[in-house]
This record gives sequence, C-alpha cells and structure tokens, in this order.
Amino acid sequence: MSQITLLSCEIKKTLPPSDIVKLLLQRSDARQFDTKTCVEGLNDVEKNSLYLYEDSYSPDGYRSSDGFRWKQKSESTIIVTLASLPTKKRNCDLKRYKLCFTRFYSFLCGKPSTKFKKIAYWINDDTEVCRGSFARAIRTLIHYIGEGNHDFEKSKSSASKSVIRDMKKMIKSDVFQARSSTVYNNQLLMAQANLTKYAEPRNQKQAANTIYGMRLLARVVQHDELYAGYAIGAQLPQSVAHFALLPELDVWIFNFPVLKLVRLLVSSGVMVLFSYDTTFDIGNYYVSFLVFHNSYLKSSSILLLASRIHSSRKLDGHQSFLRQLLVATLKMESNHYRITVDREPSIVQAILGIHGHSPIIYCALHMSRNLRYWLSRTRRTKAIEARYRYRMASETILTSTNDKKRRNSHESWGINTSAPKSKKR
Repeated sequence: MSQITLLSCEIKKTLPPSDIVKLLLQRSDARQFDTKTCVEGLNDVEKNSLYLYEDSYSPDGYRSSDGFRWKQKSESTIIVTLASLPTKKRNCDLKRYKLCFTRFYSFLCGKPSTKFKKIAYWINDDTEVCRGSFARAIRTLIHYIGEGNHDFEKSKSSASKSVIRDMKKMIKSDVFQARSSTVYNNQLLMAQANLTKYAEPRNQKQAANTIYGMRLLARVVQHDELYAGYAIGAQLPQSVAHFALLPELDVWIFNFPVLKLVRLLVSSGVMVLFSYDTTFDIGNYYVSFLVFHNSYLKSSSILLLASRIHSSRKLDGHQSFLRQLLVATLKMESNHYRITVDREPSIVQAILGIHGHSPIIYCALHMSRNLRYWLSRTRRTKAIEARYRYRMASETILTSTNDKKRRNSHESWGINTSAPKSKKR
C-alpha cells in the first residue's frame, strides 16, 4: 500500500540537493515544513507542491497516478556528499549518495510545455544496477512546479476509464436494447453540461465497443463459435456432414455435386489434384478449404470440394476430416491424388498418417515466401550478391513446368539444389 505525504504547497523553486537527500533519508536534521499531511492520492495535485511517495510494491506508481499526460526526459544523476549525524562515540563522517532525478513536462495544446512540470528524485544505491533503478527506489520525492494545472491535458487512460464507467452506468440492464448513437449523444451532452468529470467520449466507436463488451459478459457463452455453428447448420442442413460443439467447434461442409464428379474421375483412373489450406482472419475460429482442380476445364477449373470450420489447429481434427473425406467418402488410395499444402506441421502429419508422403506437394508460393524470409535473415554484406542469385534461381526452379526446364535452371545458375532449412515456415 502506498503512502503519500504532502510536505508543502509553497515550494516555487527546486530544493538544494543536500536537502532532497535528507528528506529522502528522513534524517532528523532535514528541512521542516509548515504542512505535513497524508493524502490518499495524487489526483488533485496543486502547483508548487512537494510530495513524499513511499511504496515498496509499486515504487514507480507516481508516474501516471496523478492523471496528467507527461513527456518524460532522460534520467540524470548527481553525487551528493553529506556529513553523518554526530554521535557521542565518534565525530561526523562524510558519506556520498547517488541522487537520481528525472523531469516530466505536461502537455498543452498537444505539445510538451515547461509551464507545468514535475521532478522526481530518488536515491540509487551503488550496489544496485543503474538501469531501472527508479523502479526499486522505495521512497521518491515529487515536486510539482508551474503556473497552474487546470488547462493541461489529462491522461487518456484515466479519461477513458471514466468515460466507460459513466456509459456503463447509463446502459445498466438495457444492454441488448442500447444503441451506440444514443449512448454517445447522451454522454456528450452530459460532458458539455459538466455533470461528470472527464466524461466526454472519444467517438461513437468507443460507445459501440462498450456496448459490445457488456453484451459479451451478459451472454451465457462469451464466444461466437456457438452462434456461428448454429447459423451454419440452420442455413446449410443438406451440406453439413459433421457438426460438433464439444469439446470444441468442428463443422464439416461437403459440396456433394463436386464429390460425385471426383468419384467419376477416380473411377476413370484420372490423377486428382487437391489443395488444402487454412485461413486465420475469419471470426474467432479457423476455416480450412479443400479445393479441387478439374484439368478438363479451361476456365474456372478450381472447385470447392469441402470446408472445415474449427476453433483449433490440432492434428487430430485435420486427420479426422481428411480421412473421412478421402478414404471413407471417396475411397481413394495414395496413387489416386496429389495434395498441395503450405508445410503446416499438423496438416503434413495428418496426411502422413493416412497415405504417407507420396501424395504431398509443397506450395511454391509459400516456399517462395519462406525463402524470402530466410534470405532476409542474412545480414552479412558479402552475402548480398549470393543472396540475390540464390533467390532468383530458387524462384525460377519453383516456377519450372517440367523436369527439363528445372535441370536447365540448375545448370545455368550453378547452385546447390539443397536449400538450407528455414527456422520459420
């Protein structure tokens, strides 16, 4: 628990370093002030006021607890030599203290201003590491200096908390009937009438986010997987082949007309080419698409065969989905198809557990991205030319349409065909 003591409200200039050290050490010969009262916090600080802040758990809590927006300057250190208090057994001894301090300038009209500032002082022990020493100083002396503090900008965090708290009180139990425009306009009128402190909202989006968060807490389930899965099952009852909500969301959607076409091609002995990939930016869940390339069509040859909506990327989920589709439904063997993947470990291991490594093809686009990432990790100047040659050669090889062009690319560039493995996919 922090303890804040108001020492004085009439200190217009900075104190001498020796007086500051004595106050921090709480020596008996320290300067005495007329007012010395304990306060609850730094919310209502006054100009030219001097505070003593003590907290062993949060020693740097004074930095933003006063509610103002500050621009911190660099930390400085001075050496102060003081004589110890004399005793009966020995005379005064000289002792050196490392007094550290940093300045904070307030904001006025969006720019740092010297009209109102605060200076924080603390004593850094020589046995401690200098870096971050302010965070371990249990006792800090804070001096607010300036002409006034009424026109200076407040911290956004404290203002935002006050705005959100006021809007929540306004909404109360009508969370599902509340509208962001109504809440925003009412809160704006309250702020203009000065009925609440720091009550002016940032924009209508802030009101909408507050309502959204309250609606999430009001629901029995605070995730949208349940609602998304129910909507999909209700809209596509003939296409949903598998529907599970526990222990996690897992929905399989099959395109049955395309499945019949794939069965016909497999029975005719045609090699089928699939592509399986996962997207990461649709709601709070993942969507994996299995597409089919129909080589008999000249245009629009990519058809969606199946899709999977799931809340995790575990190996068991991918393997169950692909096994049900490829083995149980299509009756396919490893020589009937090839599948292009992006080298995601769970997908690769799922296919290996079904038909081994023979049907797997790595996507050239993803390999090119991984290659660019690996080459960007090379920081040596001498390797710039070799890096460029390797990138151009590898992309040429990846885009080769047959073995002859691929062999010619190897010979023309004169590089080793085994590329180093990238640490990141």
